[in-house]
Amino acid sequence: ILVTNNLRDIPGDSAVGKVTLAVRLGDRRTRHLYAVLVTASFVVPVALAALISPWVLLASTTAVLAIAPLRVVLGGAGGRALIPALKETGLLLLVYGLVLGLVLALA
Repeated sequence: ILVTNNLRDIPGDSAVGKVTLAVRLGDRRTRHLYAVLVTASFVVPVALAALISPWVLLASTTAVLAIAPLRVVLGGAGGRALIPALKETGLLLLVYGLVLGLVLALA
């Protein structure tokens, strides 16, 4: 969520001299960072499945919720157009965390 928010704020932060990771990376690389972070979260259950339980793979079913915000961010949206990606990323994190936490608790 923070990467998306900071991506949205790059123009304003740059104008006032605020140096965030997104400002340092720039627009294009911040978008790639977002995609890498979202993708990495779905690699973790694969590793955990090998170590803990194959049921952990159920967390990967939430990947469908990542499609819409990835399209918005990688599609080049900026400013207010990134607000839906913030909302959808938050929903993704909530559902992913609930599913992964539940499966880990039961394993």
